[in-house]
Amino acid sequence: MMRVGLIVATMAFGTAASAAAAPPALPTELQGLAACRAMADNGARLACYDAATAHLEAAVNKHDVLVLNRDDMRATRRGLFGFTLPKTSLFGRSGSDSEHDDVSEIDAKVTTASSLGYGIWRMRLDDGALWETTEAVEWDGPHAGSKIHLKRGTLGSYFMTIDGARAVRARRVG
Repeated sequence: MMRVGLIVATMAFGTAASAAAAPPALPTELQGLAACRAMADNGARLACYDAATAHLEAAVNKHDVLVLNRDDMRATRRGLFGFTLPKTSLFGRSGSDSEHDDVSEIDAKVTTASSLGYGIWRMRLDDGALWETTEAVEWDGPHAGSKIHLKRGTLGSYFMTIDGARAVRARRVG
């Protein structure tokens, strides 16, 4: 069974203290569905579900609610690899199984590479990400088609291996 995550975009934000004090309530768009379950009369419950699902569908169509499955969340986290993000449950980062879903390394190919001088390189990867080495590459450097392995280091650092050579420090710049 595929899990589906719901992300509700709202314009009002509570204080950090109130968010930490109580568990988050269901978003408005889901409260109607939850209320329908309590109805004993089948006809009334069906009418309630019809109205609640129509409200939820309208919210999705207006982009007030975004529905992502687990594969979409993984692809989003992979696309954001290298950026510093706040600790949030936005893409499934909190919960019992988020640890093995977190992206700690990726493989990609270079589409374009240019030297910035002094052995520093800027590369566009096949996923569109833009990376730079932060220390000199002591060999010929990357070229279109080079295989890149990026791995998260400690304290927000990243290590890049280019075509299997020695790892160098790198950072995502775009």
